[in-house]
Amino acid sequence: MERDSGTHPDGDHGRQPAEHLRAVPVAPFGLLPRRHRTIAGSGQRHPCGSDSGSRTPARPAGVIVSKVRVIFFDAAGTLFHVKGSVGENYVSYAEKYGFKRTSESLAAVKEAFKRAFHEAPPPVFAVSDPSEIKQCERLWWFDIVHNVFYRVGMFERFDDYFEEVFHAFDGPERWRLYPETMGILKELKERGFELGIISNFDTRLFNVLRGLGIADLFDTVTISSLAHAAKPAPGIFRLALEKHAVDPDEAVHVGDSLRDDVEGARQAGLSGILIAREATKSTEVNPQIAPAPTIHTLEELPQLVARIT
Repeated sequence: MERDSGTHPDGDHGRQPAEHLRAVPVAPFGLLPRRHRTIAGSGQRHPCGSDSGSRTPARPAGVIVSKVRVIFFDAAGTLFHVKGSVGENYVSYAEKYGFKRTSESLAAVKEAFKRAFHEAPPPVFAVSDPSEIKQCERLWWFDIVHNVFYRVGMFERFDDYFEEVFHAFDGPERWRLYPETMGILKELKERGFELGIISNFDTRLFNVLRGLGIADLFDTVTISSLAHAAKPAPGIFRLALEKHAVDPDEAVHVGDSLRDDVEGARQAGLSGILIAREATKSTEVNPQIAPAPTIHTLEELPQLVARIT
């Protein structure tokens, strides 16, 4: 179960389970070995595999090369989106349990979900055992979905309904990649950038990434329920940086939330980039958050990153 584009608590934490996605051999504590580091933007391996000396190859005078080595992405609303909307999916499954679908009830469910999701606490849990984490994630979502239908009208066999709709989002069937996602990720990898995800999504994200065919394009995935911190808290960003053994100014984070992604990244020392796929998002203003570099599609990202020096 996931938020609509631009509304998911999307983040990650701590020790990763066996299903944690890696594209290179794993070093102790989840760090990328120095020998696997690349010269960002060139696709070349660093000749010495260490931080001694220059991090970039010699280049002609006047040629500017971005110092960005790692690009982090939010998940839902940035790389992929719910097929239809969360509200439409909830209602479609609820109809089988006697819920009456009308234009009014659909609108009510959509609004109730926005409120319930916004009011939910961060998906951070005081457990470390993988099975306990999954149970906490399930209960976290149960409270949200129950809150939705408590507001708009409860029905019998709600527990059965919840199990069905919860598992419906545990895979690619309810999700769609944005048209440019696959191509841009491959282009960035070919240019030598390390790629990671920082999301408040739960552990179902691993199945979603595999099902959508983009799992192998990411070197690391950091989610809030495993990291014991959720965006916009700096801790989840710092953990992701540690996995790549880079400084904050060598990384950028791209996401669709001005607060969680842009300001959260900034507080951890990274450059934050807002992706405003909807016209309304590009006009969002928060007087407490400074204006952010903004793109409307991931196709604009390579050129923007190249200007970060």
